[in-house]
Amino acid sequence: MNIMIKNAMKRGFIGFLMCETAFATISLITIILSGKPEVVVLSDAYITQYICYGLAGFVFSASTVIFEIERLSILGQTVSHFIILYLTQLLVGIKAGWFKNITQLTIIFLIIYSIQFIISYNIYKKQVNELNRSF
Repeated sequence: MNIMIKNAMKRGFIGFLMCETAFATISLITIILSGKPEVVVLSDAYITQYICYGLAGFVFSASTVIFEIERLSILGQTVSHFIILYLTQLLVGIKAGWFKNITQLTIIFLIIYSIQFIISYNIYKKQVNELNRSF
């Protein structure tokens, strides 16, 4: 199996587990705070949320291998990653009922992704500069 696919699957599985843990924790806290512990957890809505959280976690984590494709420029990597994450968030969010307004989602997603990109870019740029100075 291609090493990149293997890494994507491994990262995806870890992302899946992290999101499912977050989902279970949030669900438990919500049930406790509602004062209704008799809430039936295995409803269709709960199962849909469970699947959506896991799918989003898997794709978001697995897609990081895009940044290891050396034949793509940083712009190509970033645009590809953005599109995959945006489409995943859009499709999963619609199915899970997380939002109703696609324009609002798009603006918020673009702002958050841009901030995350700028922070990551500056961190890696600093690391490269430090590495270059050591030679």
